[in-house]
Order: sequence, then C-alpha cells, then structure tokens
Amino acid sequence: MKSRYRIIGVDPSESMLEIAERRAAEWGIEDFEARVGTAEKIPLSDTSVDIVVCRNSLHEWKDREKGVREVHRVLKEGGLFIIRDPNRGYPKWKLALSLIPTLITSGVKQAKNRYKSYN
Repeated sequence: MKSRYRIIGVDPSESMLEIAERRAAEWGIEDFEARVGTAEKIPLSDTSVDIVVCRNSLHEWKDREKGVREVHRVLKEGGLFIIRDPNRGYPKWKLALSLIPTLITSGVKQAKNRYKSYN
C-alpha cells in the first residue's frame, strides 16, 4: 500500500532492521526505510519528522536524556513524540525529568503535545 508518508525505522541492530524490512514488505508497506542508529544519535536531519515513536525500547536507551534531546532535534515544530514501553518499572519521575529540554526550548504547550500519558 502506497502511503503519503514515509516510515523510517531506526535501530542499532542490522538484524532487527532486516526483520522490520521483511515485515513491512509482508504488510505491503512500500514507503519504509531502515537506518542503523540509536536514540542518542538518530540518523536524521534537524526538524525533519512529524512523529517519533519509541516502542518497547525506552528501557534500552543508554542515555535517556540525550535520547530525548535527539528526538526533540529531529521533530518538526508541533511534532509528536509517542512512547509505548511495557517496562512499568521505569520511574515516572525520570520520564518527567526528560521533559525539561522540551520545556526550556519549546514551552509547556509543546511539552504537553509531545508527551502523552505514560500509563
């Protein structure tokens, strides 16, 4: 299925990216691109994406603060950061601290728009 959006998968593991490419092909997603990278060094240009999805990997980030700054760097103004991670052990106060870079650079409204409830 041809979409009007391009999907870019970023992972430090080439084998995981191969799985993602295979699944995208199985599901008929044509606009998928895989790139080797980490949350702390996202291989994308500044303000180049509308949505960043962190799914089941937040607990794997080596430096969460740096990762959040990178997400903020690549998001366009008004972009959305969606976090879904089943690791309920990650303290909510640490996630709240990660809001600081967005609060400082973009204000409360942007922070509220980018970070949805971590339930």
